[in-house]
Amino acid sequence: MFPLNDEKDCVGLRQGSDMVDEVNGFLEECRADGTMETLAEEYSLEEAILR
Repeated sequence: MFPLNDEKDCVGLRQGSDMVDEVNGFLEECRADGTMETLAEEYSLEEAILR
């Protein structure tokens, strides 16, 4: 889970779902290519990104 602010945001998946790897991979790609940081800057959430 990547906190965006004081609210708890998450993605719910069934335990053992093969989508867990897909979602985690997507989030890691967003971090690696700068998409997550770009979106955080656009919505003034830079301080919420875990580094």
